[in-house]
Amino acid sequence: MINAGKGAAIISASGPAGVFAFYPSSIPLKWIFANEFFCDFFIGLAFWGLLDFTNVFTSPTMVPVLVGLLYAVVIWGYVPLTVALNPARDFGGRILAVMIWGKDAWGGTYSAIGLLTAFPATLFATFLYQIFLVDYSRVITVSAREIDLNRELRQGHYDARMNTRSNDSVKSHSTTEAV
Repeated sequence: MINAGKGAAIISASGPAGVFAFYPSSIPLKWIFANEFFCDFFIGLAFWGLLDFTNVFTSPTMVPVLVGLLYAVVIWGYVPLTVALNPARDFGGRILAVMIWGKDAWGGTYSAIGLLTAFPATLFATFLYQIFLVDYSRVITVSAREIDLNRELRQGHYDARMNTRSNDSVKSHSTTEAV
């Protein structure tokens, strides 16, 4: 009985295992699922909005800052219900907790919520954005066009360098065969 109490204290959101993996509080799993789904849906919808080249409210150079701010707002607002948001971070930490504290550290049904909810929520956000929020008749903004042009120029420069290198290696290979 004493060991069971210590194990429960270790494998909890406030215990040492909570440093590596997310564990639910006393909130019902249906509310945790709803919270996780909404947060992942909102982040997916905001990503599509930020990455849209026709968005006149953000420039492509501000996207990393706004994504960081987006994550900060979602975490600050919804973390009391334990929000994972990143299946890769949750899975790796959970595997480490299982290696240290055993299979009880896996987390049960909650681990499936943290690992699998992001995929359908993001797909639903993508569907909603592409069907209802995108206007393909809008003009691409100047900053997005400039960034796309620079990307094409860099790609052309890279392709030219790679063709030159491959031609040089063919020439050097043919000269070594001749000798």
